Amino acid sequence: MKKRILSTILLVTLALAPLAAEDMASFTLPSTASAGRGGHHVAWTDDIYALFVNPAALMTAREWSILQFSPALIGDTFKILDIVSGGGDVTGKLGDFSKESGGKIPFGLDLRFPIAFGYAGNGLGYGLFNRVSFDAKLADTDVEARLNVDVVAKYGMAFKILDTRFHRVNAGFGVKGFGRSMTSIDANALDAMSDFMKVADDSTIPMIMGGGLDLGFMYIWREDLSAALVFDDVFTRGVTVADMADKKAPSNWTVPFSANIGTAYHLPWVRHIADVHVMMDYHDIGLLFTSDDYTKRNPALGLSLGAEAQFLKRIALRVGMNEMLPAVGLGLRLGSWNFDFAMYGKELGLEPGSMSTYVLDLGLSWRPKAKTKQFAWTKNSLVGVIANKRGGSSASGPAPSALESAESAAEEAQAGMDAAFDQQAAQ
Repeated sequence: MKKRILSTILLVTLALAPLAAEDMASFTLPSTASAGRGGHHVAWTDDIYALFVNPAALMTAREWSILQFSPALIGDTFKILDIVSGGGDVTGKLGDFSKESGGKIPFGLDLRFPIAFGYAGNGLGYGLFNRVSFDAKLADTDVEARLNVDVVAKYGMAFKILDTRFHRVNAGFGVKGFGRSMTSIDANALDAMSDFMKVADDSTIPMIMGGGLDLGFMYIWREDLSAALVFDDVFTRGVTVADMADKKAPSNWTVPFSANIGTAYHLPWVRHIADVHVMMDYHDIGLLFTSDDYTKRNPALGLSLGAEAQFLKRIALRVGMNEMLPAVGLGLRLGSWNFDFAMYGKELGLEPGSMSTYVLDLGLSWRPKAKTKQFAWTKNSLVGVIANKRGGSSASGPAPSALESAESAAEEAQAGMDAAFDQQAAQ
């Protein structure tokens, strides 16, 4: 039923949306945990976020998502709210604060709550999520602000291309149906303060519905080294179904295509101390070919580095770099409950350091582990099926190695511990 609904949304979107369309922001779902290690990494994601990061990772993820509360504070939002609500000479106070900040004040808020239901694992993923994001930039006397309210339904599947003892290649796709209400303001800050209703009256508030397609590939060697390539928004279109401001909003929208590449390595020589992963990604490869276009982001902003160390499968320490700015994070897992904190830099400008700020991100989620299953399309690899048809060799893949058997037993033991903790917490 879910597949039929999402397929219908996608087909209607493709039929209605013409080639000419306005660009809009992508439908991503930030994770507090990944933010602490330099953002999402396409070659290492083993949780519900595989739906948004790399659909090929649905082959290894095993997780339910039931609840999420993740607020993020961008820049000096509290300071701005304090000045605006304090009364008096608000314009003068903002001017003084702007001078103290070098003439540039970025601020905003991001909230992922309350819809966060989904499943990811064993080659299948689906879910329904919502997000509210607001960011603004105050530069000298100009203010630019944007507000998006999103609801996204996603469905994905992953397949085995190659499955041998030391080498695995997985591929996956994800389709999404979405609804978005958004508005933006680009005006003189003094005009916005003196007559905000007039400035707001000039803005549109379109209600957009549409769908899209993502593709992902992942190579895994010996369970330690992985590399991935993801094509986001291969075709993502939306249409305006209403405008709450009764203005003439654009009728058709598109999310620009982007390609992301990454690699990850699990350090084997420290496993007796902690599970340590290091990651390196480049987001939106197209930036490498637009270095001479001053309207595009600097290619250096696409680089992302990260590392995470897990102790006793309960405590995680994270560090990273994204958009040429540092990131640190901390995670705690108690049964099916996850508590995460991250502090990281965010670049709102087109050049490194042109409009940099910091973000404080908190995350509380209830994500029970899912049981291991084997769906029909995950039993055999594509190469194995072809080899079986040609020469009669087994397409069922190699027998599990001792390491795989041990990891499976460890997963079952961990699931038992999590269930016991949840039961004790409920009592």
